[in-house]
Amino acid sequence: MSDVKFLQLNYTKFHGSFEHFPKNLIWLCWHGFSLRSIPNHGCLEKLVVLDLSRSCLVDAWKGKPFLPKLKILDLRHSHDLIRTPDFSGLPVLEKLILEDCICLVQIHESIGDLQRLLILNLRNCTSLMELPEEMCRLNSLQELVLDGCLNLDSLMNMVLEHHQERNFLQSDGIVASTLYITSLSLKLFFPSRFSARKMLRFTSFSLPRSLKRLDLSGTTIRSLPESIKDLGLLKYLHLRNCKMLQALPELPSHSISLDVSFCYSLQRLANLNRCTKADGCDQFVEFKDWIKQELIEKFDSRMFRIMETVRAQIQPSRFEITFLYGIFNVVAYAFEDEELRGFYEEEEEDKWLIQNEFVDNFSFKISLAGTRRICGFNLFTRFCVTSEYSGSSLVYIGIRNNTSGRSLRCRAFIFPMIYKRRVREFQSLLHRKLGVGDRTFDNGDDVSISVLRHHPAFQIRRIGVQWLYEEEGDDDDIQSKHENAHNSSGGGGGGDAHVAKVEIASHIFRNYYCAFRCFLYDGNFTCWYFAKKGLEILLF
Repeated sequence: MSDVKFLQLNYTKFHGSFEHFPKNLIWLCWHGFSLRSIPNHGCLEKLVVLDLSRSCLVDAWKGKPFLPKLKILDLRHSHDLIRTPDFSGLPVLEKLILEDCICLVQIHESIGDLQRLLILNLRNCTSLMELPEEMCRLNSLQELVLDGCLNLDSLMNMVLEHHQERNFLQSDGIVASTLYITSLSLKLFFPSRFSARKMLRFTSFSLPRSLKRLDLSGTTIRSLPESIKDLGLLKYLHLRNCKMLQALPELPSHSISLDVSFCYSLQRLANLNRCTKADGCDQFVEFKDWIKQELIEKFDSRMFRIMETVRAQIQPSRFEITFLYGIFNVVAYAFEDEELRGFYEEEEEDKWLIQNEFVDNFSFKISLAGTRRICGFNLFTRFCVTSEYSGSSLVYIGIRNNTSGRSLRCRAFIFPMIYKRRVREFQSLLHRKLGVGDRTFDNGDDVSISVLRHHPAFQIRRIGVQWLYEEEGDDDDIQSKHENAHNSSGGGGGGDAHVAKVEIASHIFRNYYCAFRCFLYDGNFTCWYFAKKGLEILLF
């Protein structure tokens, strides 16, 4: 057996010494190792991997081990292990796994000598009360797992004092959502039951400027340090279920994704970020004010007329608005126990060209009274969802002028699949504005509409188009047909149009709240998700 390099002896009883073990052994797997300590013997000096999971070890070694080539030491689930060995004889160790060593109370101070250590897993070491200060010398450490170490008390000082130049991941124990992150130089999985006292101490520290992801979900923090605005590399800030969080300071807005879902006490938000998720926060007044102002500045009167129709006529429990390269689109969803009204009332059908049973395309001739220029169109599409599907989807709709040979392609983002409840059907109303000199469509043209691409789970039930033409006066005038317009008129100036938009936005936020907002591609794509107050969107 002298040439054996890989040996597996799981749950085998051991008697005698290691002197007859293979001299060239590289990998030894011995789950359930029955001895209370590992005898020192020169036959293991070539070991690279030593896996003694679920062992009966109490003291890992008798004396000081010397394993100059050992890179991986796995002692997980060794429930009797009290202390680690002296690590000074393991100079190239890269991975140390002590997970679920529930009696472990001492980590040898020589751990600071492991200059090649990349991963240290101490998950569920419930008896461990402190970490040696020498750990601050672990300059190569990439992953430190402390989830479930409920009795640790000296962690915060050790980490924040000595690792200011490193990247962190700080988690409340929701490890499944963070294990996939590989871009950080150091990951920290914090215990899931830090007390309020410990978390409040955290806010007094200056955060490392190299921080990329900060996850404090489910903790009892009330605020964050003002220095967070200086973290130029911060991309993700997760504060989900921080029910005592009351205010957020200014955050780096250029690249941050913020999740404050179910932070019911949150009242203050200093600035908007690229992506903000606020599911369940229907009383988050400052976020509402930010979104309200953004909609008023971005959308014209025709777009607000569509939003007013959604609020007053369709009244869905949830809807989304997307703005993609100048194309405005509203999607209203109906879940299994809901019904959807149409985007137009029956008496308005004469203003639409409609095909009730859409198959492949919809062909028609533009026939408008008078000679006014076509300045845009509204495109209505109703879908049913025929099967389960997860993900997001783009629906491509082509509109071709068969008379002139010109065509347009419209893209609508559809996200019914990211809700936790199954969507039964949804309807989309897409608004496209044409430029002043754009003569793509004119009165008398033959036009055909076709859906170029969509997921097979979607079945198109109905499609319709409404041509929009230039009106006399200001193009941004607006009058709501659902409310008494005592503050605006159809022939008024831009000020009246602004007042009308403010009024409609106020009506929307009286019944709905914005649960998610995302701003991408330098503003060329923005989306907003709305839910009725009292409901949750529950995005995946």
